Amino acid sequence: MPQKKQKNIISQEHQGGGLKSMSENICSLAQKLLGNKGMTEIEILAQWKNIVGAELSQTTLPMKIDFKRGERTDGVLHLMCQTGADALEIQHKSQMIIDKVNTFFGYKAVAQIKTMQNASLSLNENSIKNEDNPNKNLVSAHEENYIKQIVKDVQNEGLKSRLESLGNKIFGHKK
Repeated sequence: MPQKKQKNIISQEHQGGGLKSMSENICSLAQKLLGNKGMTEIEILAQWKNIVGAELSQTTLPMKIDFKRGERTDGVLHLMCQTGADALEIQHKSQMIIDKVNTFFGYKAVAQIKTMQNASLSLNENSIKNEDNPNKNLVSAHEENYIKQIVKDVQNEGLKSRLESLGNKIFGHKK
């Protein structure tokens, strides 16, 4: 009796495909956490160095983009920086940063930049810490386990911590 060919039971996403860039993994994990909301922030965070260059990415960190209700254009980009000198540099280069961000997105996503100064901010990849989250107590154990399950395969501990924090904020914000 001839043997039947076994169907490929491994889905395409679980098959190997070689190494992938970290930004591809960040965006797919964030998409699971955020759905359609907040994807802009994840894209800009993942690609910040490519958007503004190595020099500015060492002294700044994009925090969020605020849009008017129901709109996805002419937003306000909130940037965290370490010192007043960095804030002044951002102010002088704000139009260049806006142009680069808008070029990255392909439309006029950002119209204005607001800076926030935080002297304790360290932008080294190894020094990103999980900040105390006031919304954490609003996250149920089930939601917290869900968040941990989504980010379990992230190798970079700093990134993993930030994604968990982001998930806690999202679930806590709903309440």
